[in-house]
Amino acid sequence: MGVDLMRRLPRLELLLAFLVVLGAHTALAQAPAFQYDPPAGFFGGGGVLPETWTPINADGLIAIYPFRPFAGEFQRHFAQTLFAERIEQNRETRIVRPPFGEAVTVPGAESAMLLRFVADHSGYVREHARLAVLSRGHVAVIDISSSSPEAWTRNWPGALGLLQSLRVLEATPRSVAAIPVEGPVGEVAGVYLGSTMIFQGNPMGPVGSGRWIAGTKWYLLSGDGRVQSGFKLPQAPNGDIRLFDYEAARRKDPGFGGTYSVEGGKVTLRLGNETVVADLTPEGHLVIRGTTYTKSKLKDQ
Repeated sequence: MGVDLMRRLPRLELLLAFLVVLGAHTALAQAPAFQYDPPAGFFGGGGVLPETWTPINADGLIAIYPFRPFAGEFQRHFAQTLFAERIEQNRETRIVRPPFGEAVTVPGAESAMLLRFVADHSGYVREHARLAVLSRGHVAVIDISSSSPEAWTRNWPGALGLLQSLRVLEATPRSVAAIPVEGPVGEVAGVYLGSTMIFQGNPMGPVGSGRWIAGTKWYLLSGDGRVQSGFKLPQAPNGDIRLFDYEAARRKDPGFGGTYSVEGGKVTLRLGNETVVADLTPEGHLVIRGTTYTKSKLKDQ
């Protein structure tokens, strides 16, 4: 019996490894998502992960990191580490003033904490507020920072508006299935183009420095309820947008792809870690956060 067990061990190990990978994919597939109002006085967003917002003076930054699996004691881990291992932009190198804060309430979350601290960033001192949110075995982090106390006072009202509007949505499935669209397909499906400002960081300057440049953003809505967004223009085989591969695009940029639904004069776009509600104009265009996206129909519609 001992020999048989030893012979079976490699198969058992493979099975266990498969179950671990399957569990990891399942956890990722069930990750919750945020919904929030854009911060007043800030520009950015766009679905890029982490989603970032920068004030007009470029003297601050709001970085929204999506939900990722977490196992442990949430509040203790946050107090001890500030979840610095999850910060990809503007990560602190040394704490100048110890964190202080308290537990807060975020609708849809099991627990949330907001901590204030001052940190050094390789010679640049910045004011910080960091929110960590726990929901269904996942943690998301929102890091808010400014380059000086004066900039903090100026930028905080816009950041606070975002935090006050924040809520956690239900899990977003990894495999995006088409959903019914109200009304004739031809009235909604198509490419929507709009002009937006894109923040271009300066890698040679201090953290958060850069400039805003004009750019084009697009939303591509299929006839079966799928949506993809991006910048410049969507790419498709032979330039035929009807051949656009939504699934491949979503796998490449999960923050930009998802599904949409139509109800009345509203089009709800579920993209990665955010949900956007657009107004449908009488001319058939979309208005998203004050920007009009002009519709270009798909061929043969």
